[in-house]
Amino acid sequence: MNASHKLNQDLKKIQEWATKWLITYNGSKSNYMRISHKKVNNYFPPLYLNNVMLMEATDTTYLGLTINNKLSWKPHISRITKKASTRLRVLEKYKYAIPRESLTKTYNSMVRSVLEYGNILIDDCTLAEAAQLEHIHRKGALICSRANKRTESTLLFKELNWDTLKERRKSTKIILIYKIENNTTPKYLKDSMPQNVANRSNYHTRNHRNINTIRTRTERMKKSVIPSSISLWNNLGSEFTEAKYGPINKFKALLRKQWYNRSQEKLHNYNVGLHSHIIAQMRMGLCSLKGQLAKYNIISDGSCQLCKARSEDITHYLLNCPAHANARTVLMQSVSHLIDIRRSSKPVILSKLLHGCSSYTSFENITILTALHTFIDESRRFTATH
Repeated sequence: MNASHKLNQDLKKIQEWATKWLITYNGSKSNYMRISHKKVNNYFPPLYLNNVMLMEATDTTYLGLTINNKLSWKPHISRITKKASTRLRVLEKYKYAIPRESLTKTYNSMVRSVLEYGNILIDDCTLAEAAQLEHIHRKGALICSRANKRTESTLLFKELNWDTLKERRKSTKIILIYKIENNTTPKYLKDSMPQNVANRSNYHTRNHRNINTIRTRTERMKKSVIPSSISLWNNLGSEFTEAKYGPINKFKALLRKQWYNRSQEKLHNYNVGLHSHIIAQMRMGLCSLKGQLAKYNIISDGSCQLCKARSEDITHYLLNCPAHANARTVLMQSVSHLIDIRRSSKPVILSKLLHGCSSYTSFENITILTALHTFIDESRRFTATH
């Protein structure tokens, strides 16, 4: 009762100020929200603005973030996933019309930016809500890579050199602490941080550059932005000791190298024709070859229909199947100056055909890709299915 009385007094003062400056508030369009984790809320007396009783709301959107009366991110994540899905459907219509690099840039600017707005704030969402976000992110990866829907997420993200949204949220938190520690953020953020261990101890310990952790009583508080970010910062390895206070580009490079150790092969973004997406599907382990379809239980019979071999996998299609002998001869002749066919093992040959080689120039890698594209075209194996 006392709280509602004070709130009504404040609302009255606001109305008096508005009247003085000829401002009119529409009470019927205004509402209020009580934040509480109680399962049953007690009676709360009504609030009035401009002699109109305000209605109680269960959630509200402020600066693009939807907050509800239980401090749950469920309505916010539902809203942004719906918005991202709408944009993703538009992007899907053009996935075979524009190059992968353009698809990726469009996805990052139009879809991922929606999913990642305020990402460090929503990192304490539930596993189910995080899975909603990752589901949209995976859909975007399928569109940009033109992969089969059953492709494994690990291989899918490796092909595109992408991180999961959870990994990106974790990285953003660490970079936030880096900026705070290096005084490149507003002063109020630095003032809200606990002191470093060195400032509270007379001894030079191994963790003297760490930040004192914030004691938390609840799991919700522990997962919130500052406590969880400090924990991630303090858990960085000894190789980050100097990088923590060095140039930010070097810090980011080391962070990516240590955490993800992921590098995209030279061939992955090259687009030399209509069959480039088939080559990408081969790299990801799931294209229209029957052996791969059978591996994922999409079909029951994985044998080659042309030569009756037991499994029509990539090795069989590219190197063994007699039905494609003529096309294979042309392929091997085209890449013979780059790949030692006679001395190299089959796995090495397949790796260079599909992934290229880091020691080759861009022109040499494109030569390999063009030759493989010609082989797929002349074999006509994917004509009916693609």
